[in-house]
Amino acid sequence: MRGQKEIKKANKDEGQGWLKKFFVKNSLSLPPASREERRDAYRLDLAKTVPHKIHAVIENGTVVGGVLRDLSARGFSCELPKSANIPKGYTVKVSFRLPLDESRLIKTEAVYINRKDAVDGRSPVEAFDFSENLDEATRDLIHQFIIRKQLESIRENKSQPR
Repeated sequence: MRGQKEIKKANKDEGQGWLKKFFVKNSLSLPPASREERRDAYRLDLAKTVPHKIHAVIENGTVVGGVLRDLSARGFSCELPKSANIPKGYTVKVSFRLPLDESRLIKTEAVYINRKDAVDGRSPVEAFDFSENLDEATRDLIHQFIIRKQLESIRENKSQPR
């Protein structure tokens, strides 16, 4: 005959098994969002600031220069020359400077997502996600830059008369 402790343990194990089965069967698993849909990081609009130059190394080691349009810890968009015909999902090496207390050169890889056609004769806007190789220290620098720009914007808006 089983002891009282063994019975309680068996009942407890059965109860946990039932809960696990219930939640596994009834939990909704959402498909992963496509790269175009991911917007889980604040994007800093750089279009109205001093141009931040970016360089991308594409196929055959060709280096193209452009201008950052927005930046987040997840990725960025930039204007590149029309000649930079990058296939979707292609990984490029990019470098750009963040003007913090001292200028910091960011060198990393980014995955090409899509292109939005240009308006007013400008270059098209290309969207990229940082690759998973982006280290936490670099991501923190990007966060610092974004937060500083947000604070500057708040201070400017407070100082303007309404």
